[in-house]
Amino acid sequence: MLDQPNKENVSELDLAFRLFFYELRLLKYVSTLIRNYTIDVIKRYRNHFKKHVYILDKEAPTDNVSNTLQSYFAVDYSTDPAVLFDKKCESICQCVGNKQLKIALKGLTKKQLQVLELFYIYDMDNQSAAQYLNVSNQNISTIHNRALEKLYKKMVDKDE
Repeated sequence: MLDQPNKENVSELDLAFRLFFYELRLLKYVSTLIRNYTIDVIKRYRNHFKKHVYILDKEAPTDNVSNTLQSYFAVDYSTDPAVLFDKKCESICQCVGNKQLKIALKGLTKKQLQVLELFYIYDMDNQSAAQYLNVSNQNISTIHNRALEKLYKKMVDKDE
């Protein structure tokens, strides 16, 4: 083809090069897409398993009827959290050693104290605390944030 450079051979070579270059760009695009997607999935799995550690706290049931994953993780939210979790402190005020923080905690509402106890004594998350108190997740988040803001303000005011 290159030995005889006429118009037909040049256009055929040009078309062959364009097709080759298009396939090369397409291959590069797809391989980059697969690589980036794989990295993204790996990051998601890492973050997921950092947040959610799957360890069974109960013995596996011996009967095959209730041998489902849900039966392992089912928690009865109608009972008192102190029964579910074996903790030394019954209230958050008993667990706190700092006198200023104890005084600041006394300025919180009963609901705010209850939410703080569920979070920090019984290690519940938003959803679990919301189910236990029979309120929405957003309400739990709001109560928790307001309690922390009150505590912060009282602790900063005491320091100054």
